[in-house]
Amino acid sequence: MGLSGASIGRGDGARTPAARRLHAPSPLWLLTALVAAGAAALVAGPLSGLHQAHTALTFTWWSLAPVFLVAEVCVLHLYFGRDAHTVSLSEIPLVLGLLFATPTDLVVAQLLGAAVALALHRRQPLHKLAFNLANLALSAGIAVIVFRTLLHHQDVTSPVGWGSVLAGTAAGATSGALLIGVAMHMTRRGAGAATLLRILRDALVADVCVTSFGLIAATVLWSKPLALLLLVAPLGLVFTAYRVYSAQHERTAHLEFLYEASRMLQESNDVESAMASLLSRACAMFHAELGELTLFPANGEELAYRTRAGRGHDGEALFPVDLEPVDEGMMELLAGGDALLIRSGRRDPVADAFMRSRGLRDAMMVSLRGEMRVMGTIVIGNRSGDVKSFDGDDLRLLATLASHASVALENGRLEKSVSRLVEVEQQLRQQASHDPITGLPNRVLFSERLGAAIRRADSQRGLPAVLFLDLDGFKTVNDRVGRSAGDALLGAVGSRLRAVVRAPDTVARVGGDEFAILLERARDAGEVAVVADRVVNALTHPFGVGDLDEVQLSASIGVVADIEAGTAVLDVMDRADTALYRAKRTVREAGAA
Repeated sequence: MGLSGASIGRGDGARTPAARRLHAPSPLWLLTALVAAGAAALVAGPLSGLHQAHTALTFTWWSLAPVFLVAEVCVLHLYFGRDAHTVSLSEIPLVLGLLFATPTDLVVAQLLGAAVALALHRRQPLHKLAFNLANLALSAGIAVIVFRTLLHHQDVTSPVGWGSVLAGTAAGATSGALLIGVAMHMTRRGAGAATLLRILRDALVADVCVTSFGLIAATVLWSKPLALLLLVAPLGLVFTAYRVYSAQHERTAHLEFLYEASRMLQESNDVESAMASLLSRACAMFHAELGELTLFPANGEELAYRTRAGRGHDGEALFPVDLEPVDEGMMELLAGGDALLIRSGRRDPVADAFMRSRGLRDAMMVSLRGEMRVMGTIVIGNRSGDVKSFDGDDLRLLATLASHASVALENGRLEKSVSRLVEVEQQLRQQASHDPITGLPNRVLFSERLGAAIRRADSQRGLPAVLFLDLDGFKTVNDRVGRSAGDALLGAVGSRLRAVVRAPDTVARVGGDEFAILLERARDAGEVAVVADRVVNALTHPFGVGDLDEVQLSASIGVVADIEAGTAVLDVMDRADTALYRAKRTVREAGAA
């Protein structure tokens, strides 16, 4: 009734988008059960003994159900911001049922007709279908009670009868709108009093208009049934005018959208926020829940960059991502053209996998093409509402938007912005994996490389080995020369250590004055001993630090050799620490002796 297609399917934010669509929150199921119980109580109680109000005509449930089906299929689409509502004409068969059918036949006919339309035509998910059917049944029962109470024994063809019908359908529409508001509050954050009042207002306006048409049809039916044909022309004119107006309004909105998009891309100094704003406006334009722009790697870069907008994706601008096989598969589908309309269940495993990965039921995808390469893609998905999906006009508009974005990319503004992000990303990676004083890998990166070397271990070609060394007396030297000179001394130590190992091997600073060396492949313990001797000899020569020309250092070394495949990294690190501790203890004991 009225705004019967209001979207209520928003789930817990901890779930994936696909899970939110498939599973309604338990409070919504509880609400559905309570509404269904209320409708059943009305049908079994106050409505069970009532006869039809007017005897000139009789509509049984099986003759009225197809009228409800047609009314739910032939709907008007109204959008308020990002919320979509489908205004059905169900008040017309509802009026006929109030006047010419028993209350039980009316409820049964509405349930059957609406169930077929909502399940097969609109393809509503189970939780939404159950709620809407229960809501329709309760609203119909309330409409009957209000209508019969106000009518009493008055003539249904009198103004009192008309007013009773209007009051009954309005009561049912109010009940339905309130329950939709409650459901939205349960399933979507931010659906508060303002949203509820807006839904209620729109429901009542739609109810009065459609009920008036229903009363006209009923009046013609009980006086001259054949005269009902005269209503075909004005109804057709109204629908034609609505569609012409909608088409013109849509074309104007499209032009304004493209103008704003072009201006935004050309004038904005902050390209990242401009892209996010562009996607947000695209979501509003197409009444979609998700907008996604992906820029592909260029110039040997490893990562792509993605911007998202829509419900639950605010502020996600140009974040790095690894492209998945499903993304590459979609690019192959786009190879034959620049745009795709995608729907779940299209029997294409690549497209279905992509839709599942994004939690989408319908989507549009276009490529961003430059002169030399495909620079990226734009995806707009999940059209709000239950009936209308994306169509060819929407796809052409999105393709035009993509061409504007491609021009901005080709002009280098977005490309430069992405290059800056790549540089920042590389700097962050360097800072996260390298020691800032020596520039050597830190303990984290050393552990990663050790793990990779263990996985590649091959006894025929040589096994990994690890050397841990600690600079003896460094603290005393550091206190004497100062912190800055001490940092320079650590850098000099790192340089000498790198000079004594092969290119594939790794030298890392793993602690204050502790270093580690990973030998990728050592044929035997003798080869490891040779490297340890080279390390000792390299550190034997004095260092020149600051004003001091002769700073003498020595080192204790712990060795773990013959590390076989399958050995745990932590186990190797612990063994190396233990070996280093024993080496230092030996040095102390030798000094004490």
